[in-house]
Amino acid sequence: MLYPIIFGNVMKLMNINESKKYIFRIVLIALLLKIGYIFLFCIPFWLGKGELYERKARYFEKKENLYTISHLFHRNDSGFYQDIAENQYTPISLDKWAYPNLKLYYQQGKYAFFPFMPFLISVGMKLPGVDFISSANIFSFIISILGFLLFFFLAQNYFKNNNIAYVSTLALMLFPFHFYFSMIYTEGIFLALLLMCFICINKKLWYWLALFSSCLVLTRANGIIMGLPFLIYFLEQYIDYKNIKIKNLLPVLSFALPMFLTFIIYAFFQYEQTGTYLAFSKVQELWSREFTFPLTSLFDTGDWRNQIRSFYVVFFMLFAIVSYKKIPLSFQVLIWINLLLPLAAGSNMSMPRFISVLFPFSLIIGWHFSKLKLKYIILTGLTILHFWSFYYWIISDPFSY
Repeated sequence: MLYPIIFGNVMKLMNINESKKYIFRIVLIALLLKIGYIFLFCIPFWLGKGELYERKARYFEKKENLYTISHLFHRNDSGFYQDIAENQYTPISLDKWAYPNLKLYYQQGKYAFFPFMPFLISVGMKLPGVDFISSANIFSFIISILGFLLFFFLAQNYFKNNNIAYVSTLALMLFPFHFYFSMIYTEGIFLALLLMCFICINKKLWYWLALFSSCLVLTRANGIIMGLPFLIYFLEQYIDYKNIKIKNLLPVLSFALPMFLTFIIYAFFQYEQTGTYLAFSKVQELWSREFTFPLTSLFDTGDWRNQIRSFYVVFFMLFAIVSYKKIPLSFQVLIWINLLLPLAAGSNMSMPRFISVLFPFSLIIGWHFSKLKLKYIILTGLTILHFWSFYYWIISDPFSY
């Protein structure tokens, strides 16, 4: 019931008469992307050779189903979300690392992952005959399309031009590593909630903002920090600095207070379960993540994966710097918080994934592409790189973490 309600409100916000042809194209391309993921997955089995085919054979012998189409979108950290959805969180001490006891290790590790997405998936699991994989695949399918449509709507308001908004949405969908929106990961739901919050501020939908911002806090660890770009965006939209009145600032409470209270309640829950208020942070410490100067996490090993991820991060850092005049302060803060904080944890492991939700990049890239005659050739090239990056997800290579 939740998904139709969300889609219904999105459709009310959008000008369907002017946008329906673009909406149709976006949904169609989203479907083609998902068909493309399945097609790429199946090629080695049709050929009967290759690393993926050999891996499939080994897993088939062990009666494991990782390399089946139904599990295509289930890799890496998805297992933690499955455990949370099926078994919830288990009370456990975080005083020391449980590894190599894998059972206790996974019980500890679950606290690094937030509960909102597993909760939504578990709702679908209550239907007869629906297991985690079925519910999660349906959820990721719907939420990815929802995120693309929300981005298109935000871009419409930002540019006041449907064509630029459409090209920007294509950039968001087709950029390398942006396949995560369709996986059983939090990128899709985090992007959708993030966009909904900005749209609610823009449209003065304060009650909806309270709901979506609270859900954002329960989606990922950096959700609570998104209150800062929300605040700056609100000030950019509504405050006249020459004539500031307290009553004009009251809508800030519609997201600041719910976000703060939600985080406090979740912190107490973690304390009851683990004896630690910030269990999600404590688990990172157990995984040998420690605070460091962000730039030292780049090019810190000679591994090709590390090198590519580092170049990728540097590219977007430089792009943010040279484009600062085109990016509002609120979006700049959003970008730099989400670039620097993960790097400050001492690793660039998942940086392409974290960058995928930084939608201001797609706005500016789309604006530049829209002025080019060869924009669709460039987007085709990006699509090829998109599927190249997805291959490493298929084979569960660390490059896809």
